[in-house]
Amino acid sequence: MNNKRLDERQLLIRDRIYKHMFLILICLTFFNANILNLKFIDGYSSGMIILFATLAFGNIEIIIKNVYIDNLKEQSAYIIISILAVIALILDIFYIINGDKIILDSSLSKTGGRLIADILMLIGHSCIPIKIVLNKYIKYAKNEEEDTHE
Repeated sequence: MNNKRLDERQLLIRDRIYKHMFLILICLTFFNANILNLKFIDGYSSGMIILFATLAFGNIEIIIKNVYIDNLKEQSAYIIISILAVIALILDIFYIINGDKIILDSSLSKTGGRLIADILMLIGHSCIPIKIVLNKYIKYAKNEEEDTHE
């Protein structure tokens, strides 16, 4: 990642965000293991949900604090992951339509776990490209408005 475009203050803010993400990861893991005591058909789903929830919180905080890097390499990675998340979400919906259950024997099934993880992955990875596109659109609209007033 190219950090040359971020100043020292922005790098410190990102550092704090990564610390928040680490604490969220620990808290969600503890919450799942000790308080919720959720039963998943496979342990993989609970780990994926916790991981993608942490990434979603972190990426949203990065946007709110305006410390994301606006370069083509990072944008393309987020866009590719967002497209893969949409494909996975469509497959999950297809499985549900064909009879798979989201909850099975009072616990989350594999399909239910994947569905939640895919939704969180889509939220976490699509928010930065959407913010970048909106910023470019706003900048373009302002330029067009200034051109029409001249």
